[in-house]
Amino acid sequence: MGWVLVTGGVAADIGKGTCAAVLARWWARSAGPVDYRKVEPCLQGPLHGVDNAHFGDVIETETGAAFDTDVGRAAFLVPGFEPDSHADTSLGDLLAAALAKRSSDQPALRLVPTLASSLCWSKAARRVIEVGGTTGEPEHNIVVQTILLALGPPSAHLHVTCSVTLPGGRVSTKAAQVGLAAACHPPDVVFLRGDGEAQLAAVCPVPVVSVLEAHWPVASWSAALHNLSGVLRRRLGLAGLPETQTTQSAAAPIEIALLTDGAGEA
Repeated sequence: MGWVLVTGGVAADIGKGTCAAVLARWWARSAGPVDYRKVEPCLQGPLHGVDNAHFGDVIETETGAAFDTDVGRAAFLVPGFEPDSHADTSLGDLLAAALAKRSSDQPALRLVPTLASSLCWSKAARRVIEVGGTTGEPEHNIVVQTILLALGPPSAHLHVTCSVTLPGGRVSTKAAQVGLAAACHPPDVVFLRGDGEAQLAAVCPVPVVSVLEAHWPVASWSAALHNLSGVLRRRLGLAGLPETQTTQSAAAPIEIALLTDGAGEA
């Protein structure tokens, strides 16, 4: 039972989505069905029919559901997870739905129950919820606070961030520090893509885990999640170790192409 919040700092890029999908796979194989939801903290409308040249990677199913690559990756990796029309939503979608439900006798927008309905569309007892955008920005905090009001405190909060290499080769984690300081809900663990683990750990009150990148990101994140504390493992009921490979090996080159813009090798 429970839910996990996955957030990302500036330039976390595909890190938080890959982290969330690999964790959801491990959790599903350890404890049972896991639902996956992504919430974008922006006024993004429905993705159905959006031109990929404009947006990026949009996946559409035969049933008409549309979602981005993070949700598609979860559908590929998480046993039993089948995305529906609520799997990928945004602050804009929620506001539109709340406006549609508003009546003359109840003119106030009911954003919290609208979000709760969307997040709990599936009956799975376990949920991984990824919040897009950048931790600490006002709209990101609004979405996270609304989710907390709708679902209560998460069983775990995983945060993904990165370091920056400045001219001259010096590594800085200043952007990561600023985002974490402005977050409305503290994480239980921070995953750092890039160098600077000791630098960030010196000022971060929670464990910092370095993510060593590879052509096949699932292996990178499986290794990183292996460092979750025993407390978090017991809290979620995680058993064994996260996999470094998936049984859907035939589809792996497709995933690599999505994650590396075709630069990876199968």
